[in-house]
Amino acid sequence: MLKGYLKNIKDISPTTNEYTHRPFLYNLLNTLKNKFNKDLKIEHEPSRDKQGGQPDFRISYQGLNIGYVENLLRFLMNF
Repeated sequence: MLKGYLKNIKDISPTTNEYTHRPFLYNLLNTLKNKFNKDLKIEHEPSRDKQGGQPDFRISYQGLNIGYVENLLRFLMNF
């Protein structure tokens, strides 16, 4: 599953934007969810939280937020 994700994002470049590879990240998160815990909920671009933040993905379990995921591929490209 990770190999497939890495294959899909191999063409990252300065001309791609944040949204270009987001579907691949969403697919990876859903694959992980289905493998480990199907009761997890993965929301793409959830509503802003009280502090004004809006992550790319919010992961929750039984109504409790357990994590946030940001697509940082372009940021990592500079390292």
